[in-house]
Amino acid sequence: VDKSDYKINQEPTKSISVGKKAPPLIVVDGKATDKKVSDIENADDIETIVELKEPLYIINDVEYTEKQIFGPNPTSPYYPLNKQEIESMSIYQDEEAIELYGDKGKNGVVVIKTKYGKPAIQKK
Repeated sequence: VDKSDYKINQEPTKSISVGKKAPPLIVVDGKATDKKVSDIENADDIETIVELKEPLYIINDVEYTEKQIFGPNPTSPYYPLNKQEIESMSIYQDEEAIELYGDKGKNGVVVIKTKYGKPAIQKK
């Protein structure tokens, strides 16, 4: 084999930036929190803690991924979610989530209804 049979690439390798992953959704007694489970104080007073990693979100009957709501470049009109007027939130996990939403529900499903059925107007 002769070295002239090979072409050497002198161009630097390009790296692809993958956005920072959103932390898992933590819901404590029916309210979402940005705390880690390990940082929750007074755990004895808490009735339920739910941690979902990359669940399906359904907000006012429209499906969203965690990336669309919490990713580095969110595309959901409900971003930021903590600024929305949430009327109700239901969480489905495990077999129930899969039974209701098929394979899309395998990581859990968070169903949210906002007060007026549309995104809150963001004040600038």
